[in-house]
Parts: sequence; C-alpha cells; structure tokens
Amino acid sequence: MIQPSQLSPGPLYTKEKPVRDPEYRRFIKRLPCLGCLKSWGVDPAHTGPHGIGQKASDLSCIPI
Repeated sequence: MIQPSQLSPGPLYTKEKPVRDPEYRRFIKRLPCLGCLKSWGVDPAHTGPHGIGQKASDLSCIPI
C-alpha cells in the first residue's frame, strides 16, 4: 500500500491582492458602453471571480 505524502503544510489558497490601476479605469471610461454603445455616462464594471469581501482586479473591467 502506498502511503500518502504530505506536501508543504499551510493554506491551500494564498490570497493575492487585486490589481488597482486608476489610469486603466480612466481609459475604460473613454470607451463606448458595451450594452447601448453610448459614449457618455460610462462607468467601468468589474467582471470575473469575486464574492463577498473579495474584489476583482481592475484589469477585468468593461465599460457599462
């Protein structure tokens, strides 16, 4: 019978801080909205995996 070997002890998931880039968010605000194609009143919306207490990276923003 093969004995399981323990890898390094510790948490399975290491938390990474999301990327925050105000310059990129300003760039996204200059693009037309993906839903209605208007170019005014556009805000960057975060997409991707995030939940309660988690923040998505600014690199996954889309104009809405």
